[in-house]
Amino acid sequence: MDRIHPGKVKLFFEQLNNAPIRYLLVKNIDDYLPDNLYAGQDIDIMVHPEDRECLQALLADEGFERNIHLEKSRTTGYTLEGEMDETHCFQKEGMIIDVCYQLYVNGLQRGSVFSLHQDIQKDIWEKRQWNAEKGWYQLDEENLLAYCIARCVFDKKSFPLGYLTEIEKRSGLLEKESVQKKLYTVFSDFTPNLFGLLETKQYENIREAYVNNWYSGLQKGKNGNPGAGGLEKLFAKAPFFTAEELLQLPAEFLGKINVMLPDLRSAQREEVELGSLLIREKNVLRIPHYVQIRKSRALLKNRESDLPKDSTDMMIVFNNQTIIREGVQSAVRKYRECGECKVSVVHFYFKDNKYNMSKQPRWFFG
Repeated sequence: MDRIHPGKVKLFFEQLNNAPIRYLLVKNIDDYLPDNLYAGQDIDIMVHPEDRECLQALLADEGFERNIHLEKSRTTGYTLEGEMDETHCFQKEGMIIDVCYQLYVNGLQRGSVFSLHQDIQKDIWEKRQWNAEKGWYQLDEENLLAYCIARCVFDKKSFPLGYLTEIEKRSGLLEKESVQKKLYTVFSDFTPNLFGLLETKQYENIREAYVNNWYSGLQKGKNGNPGAGGLEKLFAKAPFFTAEELLQLPAEFLGKINVMLPDLRSAQREEVELGSLLIREKNVLRIPHYVQIRKSRALLKNRESDLPKDSTDMMIVFNNQTIIREGVQSAVRKYRECGECKVSVVHFYFKDNKYNMSKQPRWFFG
C-alpha cells in the first residue's frame, strides 16, 4: 500500500489555513497524520456550514474531485436524521478528504445517520484548538472525548484500541459538568450508567447495555434516544420485536412506512408456506410482474442481482397479501435451503387494508 507523502498532507492544511475557511481536524487516531497516511485512508475534517462553497472552490482549484458521501437518497441507503446535512468526499492522487458540516454518528438503525446536538455543534466552533506543532485546527479535548465515546457506541459498536487510548487519555474530563451535559444530549437517561461503566472500565459492556436501555424505553412507551426514527410507533403495534430485530429494520424502509404508521393497527408474526409468497421480478419482456418464489426466474437462474437488495433477514408483508415488501433476497435464499418449508413472516395490518399492492405492480418496497 502506497503511503501519501507527509509533505502533501502538510500542504493541504497550509492551503486551508491560508483560505478564509473555518475548519478543524475531527480526529487523528493513533497519530497517523501527517506521517502515516496511506492511499485509501481518509482525512476527516469538519468545515463551518457557511464556508462550504469556499472549501469546494478551493479544492476544485487544487484538482480534487468531489463526490457526495452521505445523502438522503435511495442510492446510498442512508437516512439523514434531524438537521443532519449531506457530507462530501474529495479525492486526488490517492488522498481522500471526508468533509462534514456537522459532527455526526450513525443511528441505532442500520443506515440512519444523525448529527450531534446543536449545542455541541456551536461549542465546537467556539472551542476549536490550534495545534502549533502540527499546523492545523482540531477538536478541543472535551468535544473530542464526547465524540470518541459516541463513535465507539454507535459506529464502531466496540471500543477499538486507538479510540480507547484517546478516551483514557482524557478520562479525567469525565468529572466535568460540561462533559456530562454533552454526553447527556447523546445518551439521555442512559448517561449515569454510561459513566459507571466508563469509570469501571467495562467498555465491552457499554454498547449492549445502551441497546438494552433503549429497548426498555420502548417497552415503557418512551424513548428519547437519538436516531430511533419511527421505531417507537412501530414497536407499540408490534411488541414481539426483539431489540436485534428492530435494529435490523432498514432506516430507508422505516422512512417509507413512517407516513403509514398512523394507519397501522397491528403487526403480527405468522407462519406461512414459503413457496406461497410472491416477489416482483421482470419477465422475458422486462415487464414487472408478481410470481411465486417456486416459479421465479431468480430462483432457477440464480440471479439475485435482479432482486431488491435486503438490509434485513426479516420477511414483511402488508395486510393479508402474500407479496414480500421487505426481505425478498432472504426469502429466495431460504427457499434454496429448505424448499416448501414454513417460515415466519411479519404482517403489518393497516386500517381498511390500506397500502395493498395492485395486481399490476407500480411501486415496490425493498
